[in-house]
Amino acid sequence: MNKLLFIYLFISNGVKTMAFMTWTDRYSIGVEEVDKQHQHLFKLLNRMYDSVVTGAEQSILNEVLTELIDYTVYHFSCEERLFKEHDYPGYDIQKKQHDVLTKQVFELQTEFREGSATISHEVLNFLNDWLVHHIVGSDLKFAKYLNSKKY
Repeated sequence: MNKLLFIYLFISNGVKTMAFMTWTDRYSIGVEEVDKQHQHLFKLLNRMYDSVVTGAEQSILNEVLTELIDYTVYHFSCEERLFKEHDYPGYDIQKKQHDVLTKQVFELQTEFREGSATISHEVLNFLNDWLVHHIVGSDLKFAKYLNSKKY
């Protein structure tokens, strides 16, 4: 049995899987609006994970993927608005990071809908790693900048 599948329990008979991503204070950047959005992204990735692990139909996976992408685009637009409102000098770098991920997930969605890609554990791990590193790296820098301005 795949080790990852062994570690996490399947949803069966009403029993839920263990969380793929668990929110802790380590991920809090201290900007309430952004933290709430990050928590929601964690929930959406957990939902995607549950759908993959339980072998959900493609239509369900597509629905969850679409919701995840739509919310990510919304989240990025909110962050970018905050960057502009506070004259954040790291705006261009963050915007480029956002644009690169957005392009990648739209390409994944297209390939998934065409049947040439699957939502695999590798894809989930990539999204997990990207989100965690982005939060504790780039977003934390923004939070420190805001705090230095007495946000």
